[in-house]
Amino acid sequence: MRDKIQSSAITFLGHIVLLIALFASSCRTVSPRVETPQKPAKSSPATERYEKIVEDRLGPIWYRLVKINEDSLGLGTVTVTFAIPPAGGRVHDLKVTSNTGGRMDELVARGACLQLRAPPVPPEIAAQMPDGYFHMEESFSVFDKAYPPPSPTPKKK
Repeated sequence: MRDKIQSSAITFLGHIVLLIALFASSCRTVSPRVETPQKPAKSSPATERYEKIVEDRLGPIWYRLVKINEDSLGLGTVTVTFAIPPAGGRVHDLKVTSNTGGRMDELVARGACLQLRAPPVPPEIAAQMPDGYFHMEESFSVFDKAYPPPSPTPKKK
């Protein structure tokens, strides 16, 4: 029993340390005049493939952090923009452009982006990047546990 309590206390302290680290990393404010890079009206197939690869890496990080912090999150959506250097790796210029959730939602979305290690940008896309970075916009939504409804399970015959 004592070991279980100590284990729970250590886990709780670990979560607190994570939250403090996320809060400290997000203390930078964005001036209201900053323009958000806009996606081109029509993306090339190579661009769409690369975005999908990045989203596939980002998704599991987001869901893991949501699971850890599910009792602290509010309902809503956090939209962020960030830039990926041609060599990949850590994101740059991370900005929250909108937040209809709460402060914790923003911290978790920022944490997911900061933990992301993006793959290198394909050469055919890198050649078209005007400022040398691949810009992305992502939205992270927290829904009520009852929404979205579970997918129907097939009936056994």
